[in-house]
Amino acid sequence: MRDAGYTNFFAGKWHLGADRFSPNAQGFGPGLAGQGQFFYPPGGVPPPNPRDDPKTTDRIANEAVRFIEANKDKPFFAYLPFLAVHSPIGARSDLIEKYKRKQTAAPTEAWGHERTSRVRLVQNHAAYAAMLEQMDTAIGRVLAALDRTGLAERTIVIFMSDNGGLATAEGWPTSKLPLRGGKGWLYEGGIREPWIIRAPGIIQPGSRCDTPVISADFYPTILELAKLPLHPQQHRDGVSLLPLLKGGQLKRGPLFWHYPHYGNQGGAPKSSLLIK
Repeated sequence: MRDAGYTNFFAGKWHLGADRFSPNAQGFGPGLAGQGQFFYPPGGVPPPNPRDDPKTTDRIANEAVRFIEANKDKPFFAYLPFLAVHSPIGARSDLIEKYKRKQTAAPTEAWGHERTSRVRLVQNHAAYAAMLEQMDTAIGRVLAALDRTGLAERTIVIFMSDNGGLATAEGWPTSKLPLRGGKGWLYEGGIREPWIIRAPGIIQPGSRCDTPVISADFYPTILELAKLPLHPQQHRDGVSLLPLLKGGQLKRGPLFWHYPHYGNQGGAPKSSLLIK
C-alpha cells in the first residue's frame, strides 16, 4: 500500500518482533514509538490515564481519528489491532460497575471440560463485557470520523478477530457456546470468527456469506479491492475474496490449520481440515 502511494497508519498490538521485524521496518514507520509488543504514533498528546484505558482502547481510537482527519484528502491504509479483548482483562471503571449491576441477572456459573481444561459455558464476566463495550465504542468513533470527513462511501472497512474467545484457561473470561473449545484450540470455538467487510459499491449492504475463508485472504483481497497488482509469491496461502464480495462463488481447495505445540489455553498439538 505504501509503495502504491498510500499513507500507512498503525496503532496497537504488534506481536511480530522488534527492530527489523517491527512495524517501523514493515511499511508503517518510521517513527512509531514502541512499548514492547505495542507501538503508537509519536506526538505530544498524552495517552489516556491507564486506570480508565488499561487496554489503550481509547488511545488507539484517538490516534486513528486524528490520522483520518489529517489525511482525509489523500489515500491511506490504517491498521488498528486493538489490545481488547485480550487478557489481562481491563476496562474503564464506570463500565465495569455497569456490568457488575447487570451481573445480578446473569446466568449462574456453569462449566464443562475439554481434555484436562475447564470450559466456561456462560457469559457473565462483568469486566470482560466492559472491555468489549469500550472497544465497540472506540470502533464506532473511528467509523464516525469517516462519516464526518465525507470518506465513508469511498473507504473499505474490515473487522475480524484473530482467534476465538478465551474460554478454557487464563481467567476463563468468556464462553464460545454453541461452538466447542476457544482460543488455542482447533475446534470451531478457536477458529470460527466474525469477519465483517464494508465496501461501498461492491458489497450488497446487509448481505451474508457462509463460505469458509481465512485470514491469509486479507492480503490479496485488499490488493484487489484497491485495484493494485497481486503478489502471488507473497500470499501463496490466501486468495482474493472479491468474487464472494460481489455475490459470486469462490474456487479453492480445503483449508488447513496446524498447531504443533502445547498452548497456554490447554490445547495440545493437532491439525484441522475444513472441506466445504
